[in-house]
Amino acid sequence: MIKYKSIFYSSIFLLISALIMNAALTNYNYFQGYTGTILSIPIWNTGGYYAIGFSLLFIGVMGLVLLPISLKEKKVRFTLIAILIFIIIPPVLK
Repeated sequence: MIKYKSIFYSSIFLLISALIMNAALTNYNYFQGYTGTILSIPIWNTGGYYAIGFSLLFIGVMGLVLLPISLKEKKVRFTLIAILIFIIIPPVLK
């Protein structure tokens, strides 16, 4: 099922770290007054863009790209589950 274990563990680490950092920064009101999100990560507000939001988005997307590369089978299923988790968990933790 897992073709490359190191890539799989790297993708899981990247996804979990992006989720934890997004939840922590949102709970500490770092993203105050945000107006736009991508994958539940605040990216911009009326004053401009959040650089940390773009870096979290990059980390999360890298994890989502590495996930299907590391798997032998059921690539689409696990990637869609990871995307849904990535979208649903941060608003629930608020």
